Amino acid sequence: RQMCIRDSEQAFDLALEQARKYAQSLGEQDADGRHLLWVLTRDRRCSAHRCLEAMGAGIEGVRQGLVDVL
Repeated sequence: RQMCIRDSEQAFDLALEQARKYAQSLGEQDADGRHLLWVLTRDRRCSAHRCLEAMGAGIEGVRQGLVDVL
């Protein structure tokens, strides 16, 4: 079980780093929830992506909404 927790933490750290890089590519100093959500919706293997789909949230609609506010 510890291995799963560690792997999960590494995946989260990677997502945060990708969110920071995405924010910087947009000229922003810091990443926030919008940037993190963008990153999470890009990877179909991500549990957040699967959860959004399971809840009926259209991933493309979520992404388009993020584009509109970013």
